[in-house]
Amino acid sequence: MTTLDFSPAPVEGFQVGGMLGVEFLERLVVQIDYGANTITLIDPRRFDASSRRAAGTGIPFEFYEHMPQVEGRFDGRPARFNIDTGSRVEVTLTSPFVQREHLKELHPTGVTVTDGWGVGGPSRSYVVRAHALALGPVVIRGPVASLSAAARGVFSDPSYDGNIGSGLLKRFAVTFDYTRRMIYLRPLARPDPDVGGFDRTGLWLNLGSGGLEAMDVAPDGPAAEAGLRKGDVLTAIDGSDVTRQSLSDVRRELKLLPTDRPVAIGYRRGGEARTAEIRPRDLVPASSD
Repeated sequence: MTTLDFSPAPVEGFQVGGMLGVEFLERLVVQIDYGANTITLIDPRRFDASSRRAAGTGIPFEFYEHMPQVEGRFDGRPARFNIDTGSRVEVTLTSPFVQREHLKELHPTGVTVTDGWGVGGPSRSYVVRAHALALGPVVIRGPVASLSAAARGVFSDPSYDGNIGSGLLKRFAVTFDYTRRMIYLRPLARPDPDVGGFDRTGLWLNLGSGGLEAMDVAPDGPAAEAGLRKGDVLTAIDGSDVTRQSLSDVRRELKLLPTDRPVAIGYRRGGEARTAEIRPRDLVPASSD
């Protein structure tokens, strides 16, 4: 028998006790308000027409292996998107869609980095700034898009074209009505400042012993240029002790680092305390919108 830890503590920064699946969601209308940091569970019989209008724009969906799948467009191209609240990124395009639509050639200013970590380990993608993505009638300008080159696994599946993650959904209060097969999107008045941003260091960090371990360092990225290596354990960023912050907050901070001055990084290598100066920059071009 093989046992897989679907949500290991070093990747999440804490031990996940369990996961609520489709069987739970089918019983209720569920709203995730990324602005208020709340989840609201609603009896489907009490979710009437007026509350649906307040929930935002409705988008019909079909199930694909228990995953909500909606029709949309990516840079003007028709696409079918899975809605995956467990994904950190904004959108990952499957390798068959990337190849068929020649997306890498259309976005020559991307960067190849580790942009996720799952049961199978690191996920590397060619990350670009897209022009626009549409979910039904809802249009999102300038999202960060990961173009997969996977030869196997979920992102090599030709049955869909892209995977929408929480990085994009956090622009909205999102309501899932599984009974009626509808998703509602209500734009937030003040989304998180990191929305539409991308890591400015070239680091992928997981929880390590006494700090955050650099699991990957992008070649030619700011961290690599400053001398940081895979296996280094970060202890401070710009004077802040990372051991006193959540892993999620540190990953968010890497998107918001200033680009007009160097940032001090405290780290350990082989037990020796060191300091480096990183000059953060936008690895993925900023949106023009």
